[in-house]
Amino acid sequence: AAAILALVPAHVGRTMAGDFTGDAVAMPFACCALCGFVRAARGKEGRSYAAWSIVAAAAYGCTAVSWEWHCLVPQLVALFVLAMGLFGRCSIPTCRAYAIWFALSTCIAVGLAILRQQRVERAP
Repeated sequence: AAAILALVPAHVGRTMAGDFTGDAVAMPFACCALCGFVRAARGKEGRSYAAWSIVAAAAYGCTAVSWEWHCLVPQLVALFVLAMGLFGRCSIPTCRAYAIWFALSTCIAVGLAILRQQRVERAP
């Protein structure tokens, strides 16, 4: 929690006079996506892992809208799941949470790529 609180205000401080960088907007969403997935991975045999996976995927979608380096978030999530598998801590809810998150976040990222391509083609 201390690392997130130290990181986010530093990026938000980069916004000035209505002008901002994508990093300042995306960092809180990226932190929310990662924390949401960790919360989903810790879920027990209930439906909480699905809800947290959906929240994490939506936060990733906000990250993808505002940051060019949004592909870093899925790599960190995959690394987390791989580490859990190597240490023998991967459970069925964790795998389901990853499957839900991966499907939704991929749909969001691909949809945004299509929208960006259409916007470029229609530009005068």
